[in-house]
Amino acid sequence: MDGNGFRVWAAVDLLGGKAVRLRQGAPKSAWVVSDDPLALAVAWQGQGVQGLHVVDLDAALGMGDNRPLVAAICRTATVPVEVGGGVRGEAAYWQLRELGAQRVVVGSLAVREPEAVARLAAADPEGLVVACDVREGTVVVAGWQEPTPLRLGPFARSMADCGVRHLLVTAVERDGTGLGPDLEVLQEALRAFGPGVVASGGVGSARDLQALVALAPRGLEGVVVGAALASGAITVGQIRSVVGG
Repeated sequence: MDGNGFRVWAAVDLLGGKAVRLRQGAPKSAWVVSDDPLALAVAWQGQGVQGLHVVDLDAALGMGDNRPLVAAICRTATVPVEVGGGVRGEAAYWQLRELGAQRVVVGSLAVREPEAVARLAAADPEGLVVACDVREGTVVVAGWQEPTPLRLGPFARSMADCGVRHLLVTAVERDGTGLGPDLEVLQEALRAFGPGVVASGGVGSARDLQALVALAPRGLEGVVVGAALASGAITVGQIRSVVGG
């Protein structure tokens, strides 16, 4: 993390016990990054990543879970770990915190039970991250498979009103494409939510990172990098040269 507090999280998406990447959230697009996600996480940590963003895709899609693997990553990591995917109740949230996740990401729960999110925000404000996954300006849930009637701006404002301090905003159309982040979506989120937004989706180059770091003074606190790091389009060294730390 640099002096401005901007953090880059390396994505470790788990599906069937392997680390994978998806394109635009489509399960059929999955390609295997590593057969050993723990070794991958350790390797990226050794190269100097600032945090690990672990998503249990099986749990998100209702196809079981990778809980033992999540626990092993949390236990082994010496950098912050945030975990999401299928966290659809307060009990599941606290279980992941007990496993060692520094932050836990909830998505569907925030849409369906905002009162539960308000309770979590009051009890654990720095541990809670709300996912705001957006396709064509509309919030989607259940592993990005179900649309909702909620629009980005009003939803982001409602989460701020619930006391949420960290909002993970993913432009689903850009995710896994390397076509660059959706700056308009992020700017709308920053206007509605305020400081504490984390970007996700579309980062494909060091130039993309520079564009996001430029939003740090407006309250962008970090970015999740997945496909670009997994494919080698961007290296941890390049990330550190742009962000610092």
